[in-house]
Amino acid sequence: MSLSSVITLILLLSSVTRTFGTVQNCCQLLDRPYACKKFCNELEGRGSAPQLIEEITKVCPPFSKLRICLNSTKIVVSDGALWSGRKCCELFISKSCRRSCEQAKSRLNIDPKCFRDEDYKPFEDCLKRGEGSKKCCNQRSIRRKCKQICKRTFVTQYPSAEELLQVQSSCEENVSDCVDRFFVNGPKPIQNSNFSACCDEGESVECQLSCRRILSTVNNHELALESISKKCGPSSFDNKLWLCFYKRTAKRRGYQLPIDGALLQCCQKAESKDCLKRCRENYDKNYFNFNEFDSICLHGTELGRCIENVERPCRGGCKKLEFCSNFIGRPDESFQNCSPRGDAAAEQIMRELLSGGNTGKPKKINEAYVNILKGCPYDIQKATVCAMSIKPCKRYSPSEKLCRYDCRRILHECSSRSGEMNIEAMCDLVSPTDPKEPCFSVLKYAKESIFTSSISQYSTFTSVSQPCSERTCSEINEICVLNKRHCRDSNCDKFKCLKSCGVGQSSIIQVPHKSLVSIPDFSSNKDCWRLCSCSKNGRLEDCSEAVCPEVGFCWYNGSSRRHGVSFEDDCRTCVCFDKRVVCTGQTCRNYCPALYNPYCAYKVGRNFVNECYAKKAGFGKNELRRGRCGTKNPCYNAICETVYHSKCMPQRQTCLTEVNCRQHRCEVIDPVTCAQSYKDPVCDTNQRQHNNICRMWEKKAKLSHFGSCHRQCMSNGTVCGQNGETYPSECLAWSFGVAVDYQGSCRVIPFTVEDTGKDRCVDVRCQITDWKNFCQPITLPGLCCPVCGGTITAIYSPTAADKVAQVSGSYLSTFNLTQILRNQLTVDECELFTYISQDNRLVFTVLPVARPLTALRAKACVGQAVMIGSMLSSRHPALYSYAAISIIIQAETKTAQVFESGQANAQSDKYLLALTIILINSLFTVQTVF
Repeated sequence: MSLSSVITLILLLSSVTRTFGTVQNCCQLLDRPYACKKFCNELEGRGSAPQLIEEITKVCPPFSKLRICLNSTKIVVSDGALWSGRKCCELFISKSCRRSCEQAKSRLNIDPKCFRDEDYKPFEDCLKRGEGSKKCCNQRSIRRKCKQICKRTFVTQYPSAEELLQVQSSCEENVSDCVDRFFVNGPKPIQNSNFSACCDEGESVECQLSCRRILSTVNNHELALESISKKCGPSSFDNKLWLCFYKRTAKRRGYQLPIDGALLQCCQKAESKDCLKRCRENYDKNYFNFNEFDSICLHGTELGRCIENVERPCRGGCKKLEFCSNFIGRPDESFQNCSPRGDAAAEQIMRELLSGGNTGKPKKINEAYVNILKGCPYDIQKATVCAMSIKPCKRYSPSEKLCRYDCRRILHECSSRSGEMNIEAMCDLVSPTDPKEPCFSVLKYAKESIFTSSISQYSTFTSVSQPCSERTCSEINEICVLNKRHCRDSNCDKFKCLKSCGVGQSSIIQVPHKSLVSIPDFSSNKDCWRLCSCSKNGRLEDCSEAVCPEVGFCWYNGSSRRHGVSFEDDCRTCVCFDKRVVCTGQTCRNYCPALYNPYCAYKVGRNFVNECYAKKAGFGKNELRRGRCGTKNPCYNAICETVYHSKCMPQRQTCLTEVNCRQHRCEVIDPVTCAQSYKDPVCDTNQRQHNNICRMWEKKAKLSHFGSCHRQCMSNGTVCGQNGETYPSECLAWSFGVAVDYQGSCRVIPFTVEDTGKDRCVDVRCQITDWKNFCQPITLPGLCCPVCGGTITAIYSPTAADKVAQVSGSYLSTFNLTQILRNQLTVDECELFTYISQDNRLVFTVLPVARPLTALRAKACVGQAVMIGSMLSSRHPALYSYAAISIIIQAETKTAQVFESGQANAQSDKYLLALTIILINSLFTVQTVF
């Protein structure tokens, strides 16, 4: 470029800076090129400044008046630029490097020549501060004042001690710790000889002497560290001095939580040792080298998808969309970006696609998609761009790739040249080659959902509701969960806010107060974990010592199996976990008789239909009692303290391990010593709830069960629960987290291996169902009556269950798992239940419980089951942060088929015949190998 051109540009830039301050004013400067001018005229009201700048980059020449004008306005400064490092470009000394930086989309796009000497160091420092500001100051639910103060500390390379103290006094601890960790990279050292010894690690004599002098004279931690950093260089784990400070402080303070224990779990999905190391460094100790980590390890990998699923989770249901209205009315699906912003972005992409011939390539859509969609009807094109923007989730994971089946269909039906094209080669550009990789389907979105028209007809009495998606909790450390308890007032809230803790020092994943959390620990260079509890002050505390399980190959029948891999063997599903093979069920050749003669494994509260099944599950003769567990008195031979007039009360539960498992509890009955202020709800036999058992005794009521009363259940009528236990009512079964199989006492064995067609459930009376017109149901393992919902069957590790119970000092029951998974539900009309099947599998069932039952509600509950099943099968950190869930090593989901009301009638005869065959031949033949 000539000197005169440069002078012209500088003069133009200065005049623009004085005159223009908005996008519309900048557009007035344009006369050509036409595409740039046309685009500018369409800018008004479309997106934020960074989005506009990104579009302009593709349409307008590098030194067009429009781009110069926009780059000089305060829009870019306030909203951010093409990328977070844009504001740091001015720190390059070289003009060519500044220009290269301003035109780049990331650090990787900057001319490599700009990083060959020391001139780039100020730019790098600015870049790191930008990343630090984004991570520390943009946390969820941060207050506005705190955000302003936090961002202020990252303006200069070395914030003053006063600025750091202001962050501590104005912000939450996780924000303050994040800022401290960025500028100090570890807990602050204190003045004593232990820390003075670190000064010997200084890289120069001047640094060593200054360090000792500062530690011996400066009393304020912040000022001391600020002074040391000026003499010895900024804090970094690459610097032996700062590493020594960190290690000695960590040793003095004990175990330090990782930055993000949830994202740290994703690191196990890294495809190389280098990415595993980088991932652990970022989320354990917070190195802030996210640019390299992102470019090298995250794009198109399992690790990247795991991190994205944590940071931007899929959410159920879509509402209030105008352009992408076909995505509404799909309660069984989840989406990552279902919002007005996603809707507007899709509309913009569609405009670009339709005007592709005039403006060159569409600017937000891959050219491969443009070629595939050529000649397609408008509704197919619209469905595709909407799916790209709204991002439907498959297996609770979003995708940016089109399903191959859809790609083939589109090319066959839309293109007149389909016979001349290599369809598979074209689909390779937009579709995953790995069948396990998530993809989005668009053909079903070309028309509205079958439920869309129905939703407008449903009253609030028959529709679905998602209370927590419509409200947020006011406090920072709170999470919203559904409120399933029985309410005397019909207008009581259907949600409640629970005190919560982040899974680490700064994590988006929150767990409720009193939750037991499993945190990865790599301090000993092993795959270890610690158990921490969520305290009422919103922090994880009381962490255990590190537990390091043996992870490696298993030997089974003369061959080796990798850790975490499942395989089939003789009618059983087996998994290698912690060097042990866990199998479900009995073998094909070694089956139990079809005789109903119930036995109870009384120490863990598990029912078996006969002694054979109990022994196949690993229980010895001395651990079994004839009869159902509900007929045994847990208080027989139980000892309660007599000093405080304690009374033994049955509290039956099904434990996953004998460790710390009790079937009773001791309650004080003396009115004088009985504290009436604590909250531990109980439900009496009249379905009335009391704050605690003392309040119930005061009212002279009788105990039905511990815990809240339930709504939407029947309070009388004997039923057989899915766990093989007989209950006086449906409500009592629900209180144990158990759904009803059939009415009356338990009395049959539904299926065994030797079944040859005999219907053992012929005399069973199932509950009245109102889903026959719209549902093709499923029958769960070992049960008689089909259900219209979704089920997840899971294998768990008995060894892991023992270890969790031992380390925590508490019991581990099916109800623990039920409570955790119930808190994941978002649809109020659904409920989750749990039981252990005769073949040693955990079975979670999501069922519609609100009446009347509609196809819409059934469809929503099926979607909830798919969501939870996908999270379990992918080991999603939002679930596997819970210690109780971490024992689950494999999960599989099956669901009922839900049709539009009346659609199922057309195939009812065919279905009833098929159902009869299915009910007889569904063989569930598994047991655990110990």
